[in-house]
Parts: sequence; structure tokens; C-alpha cells
Amino acid sequence: MYFRAFILTVLMCCIGDLCDGREVKEVFGRVKGEVTLTPKVNQPISSITWKSGLNKAAEWETGQSTPDYYTICKPGPRCQLDHTTGELKIMHLKPIEKLYFTAEINGMAAQSFFTLIALEPVSKPSVRKTCKNTQCTLECEGTDTTYTKYSWKENNEMIADDTTTLHVQKSDKLDKIYTCVFSNPVSTEESDPVKEVELFPVMEVKEVFGRAGGKVTLVPKVDQPITSITWKNGPNITAKWDSVNGIVFYAICKVGQRCQLDSKTGGLQINSLKLTETLNFTAAINGNAPISCFPVVILDPVSKPSVTSACNDTQCTLFCKGLDTAYTKYSWKENNEMIADDTTTLHVEKSDKLDKIYTCVFSNPVSTAESDPVKELDLFPGESLRNTLIF
Repeated sequence: MYFRAFILTVLMCCIGDLCDGREVKEVFGRVKGEVTLTPKVNQPISSITWKSGLNKAAEWETGQSTPDYYTICKPGPRCQLDHTTGELKIMHLKPIEKLYFTAEINGMAAQSFFTLIALEPVSKPSVRKTCKNTQCTLECEGTDTTYTKYSWKENNEMIADDTTTLHVQKSDKLDKIYTCVFSNPVSTEESDPVKEVELFPVMEVKEVFGRAGGKVTLVPKVDQPITSITWKNGPNITAKWDSVNGIVFYAICKVGQRCQLDSKTGGLQINSLKLTETLNFTAAINGNAPISCFPVVILDPVSKPSVTSACNDTQCTLFCKGLDTAYTKYSWKENNEMIADDTTTLHVEKSDKLDKIYTCVFSNPVSTAESDPVKELDLFPGESLRNTLIF
């Protein structure tokens, strides 16, 4: 207690008279490591006494072959005194150790005062991300102890000091990388890099079609091992998985065996699709923002189409008609090979062999139906003009 008061007195004097030649230093060492205290020396050393508090720690004077060690320096080879420079090395620093040292040289009052503080190395920090639209807040978390501090790097350049929080804006190129630096005077650790492209992922939008009464499987974009996954339909959670809680279904997936979730691929299968449903699924992998969006369009199968024709002696125009709904389209085959796409009308010429067969293909993304075949021989039976035929 007396020595601490003495140090405080010295510090106060230093403020008043600029230390009057005295030096006061705070020195940090790593637990289990070592530090070297270097006193102020301005003349040849004939004797030196190091004290820890009021107790001698090490001493040497001219004529001695080796220094004498006391108290804190005595157990084991804990200290080394260099009598030519006056330096004292203290080894095997202990957790929470805080030591006060002074050096008296050539019998003069101490001119060098040291506070030695032993610190554990810092832990590796982690970064928590909270993002909305074009902004993110990054929060760095480490095991806080005395003298720890947080800083931030952007593309390996320091951009913020002494703060746990960093606010970032989405850039045009999405090429930035952020790193939290957690440090104390004896160690530095960095978080895993946080890529801007992962903070503001480019959403993959994939329209998926399902047949009423059938099923669809949605497979998200995954570029890392899956530790958790959350599926939502609009704003509502429908399925979740993590290694602790396993698979849990909610909302539309909770009823019966409506959904199946593959924790390895992240794929979600939805069964018993209904025409009346509006489904718009997103998948968030490992707690990141969703990067896969699946609007699910549910359709009835198409009807069977019919073909009408208008012909003269050498030419015919074929017209295909089905029950048109969203996403339906018409195509044509000749002798089972596709010859025209996305048209309800086909113009044909009479051939020599009259051996062609035409078929209208009516389809949507979940089904296909074909008309009855239209034989060329029936289109050109030898009459000069035919009325409209229905097949």
C-alpha cells in the first residue's frame, strides 16, 4: 500500500516537474511469457538494486560474479539481471499478476519506475450481423478483459478504432471484406472475414411450377456446409432445422405430412398443392439473409386440343384450339418431329406421297396433351375444295 502511494506521489510529481529526469513506464507481458525492464542509465554501473514494491528483487555490485536474487525473483530461474545494462528480465508471468519495480543505480534514488501487468492473450472474436435492405450493422464480440479493444478493417485497411460496432452501406461492386480486430497490449486476434456479397446477397429468384394435387421440391443455393436453415412462405416461417432442435414445421407445413425437409441439401418438398394457394418461399441458410426465392405457380393440367382445317387442292391451314389458361402454349409435330413452336396455326403444302401426319401439342409447365393425329391423306383426298374439317 505504501509503495502504491509512493508511485502515485511520483506520478503527481511528474506532472508538476516533467518527472525531473525520472521515467515511469507501464509494461505489459503475456502470461507464461517474459518481459525485460530497461532502466534509465547515464553512467557506468557499479551497483544496481531492483525492488518489487518495498522488497529487494535483484542486486549486484562491482566484485560480484553473479547477481543476488530475492523474494519474487528467487523461486527458480525467474529473473535475469544484466549488470552491464541494468536490465532485469522477469520470466514465467502469472495470470492477474501486477508488479511494481524500481531500479536504484550506483546508490542513487530510483529514477526508473515500472508497473508490470501480466495479461492473457485475447480470444478470437466473432461478428454478429444485422442487415436491412442496403445497410448492415456489424457487432464484434470477444471475451472482454482489462485493456482489450476492438477495431475494424475494410479490405485489410484499418477504418475504425476502439469500437465494437461498424455500420456499413451496400456498395455497387459488393467487393468489400470486413474484419474485426480484437486486441490487448500483448496479443491480437481477427474474426473470420465478413464478405459484403454475403451481407447483401444477390437474390436468386426461380419460378417453380407445380401441378394441382401434386408436389414440388425447392432446392436453395448453398455454397457452404449447412448448420441451420429457415424456410418462409412470405413472412411466415414454414420449416426450420438446426443440429440442436432438428426439423420443426409451421403454418402450411404443419398439417399432416405436407412438407419434407432435407437438412443436407436444404431442399423443401411441398405436397398436395392447391390452386387456391399463393406460395412464395425463401430460404435462409446458416442465419444469413435469404439468397433463394421461389414463387410457386400451381396449375391444372391442360385439356386435349382439337384441330380444324381450311384447305384447297394443294394447301391447308391447320388451327389448334385448347382451353387457354396462364402459361399455355401451342406447338406442332410432323411425323412426330417438332416443326413449329408457340403458334396456334400451321400452314402445310400437299406432298407427293401424302404420307405426313400432323399433331397439335398443347402444354403448360406441368402437363402436355396432343390432338388426334391429322393425316395428310385426309386433308387432300382428291377433291378440289373441302369444307372446314374438325378432327
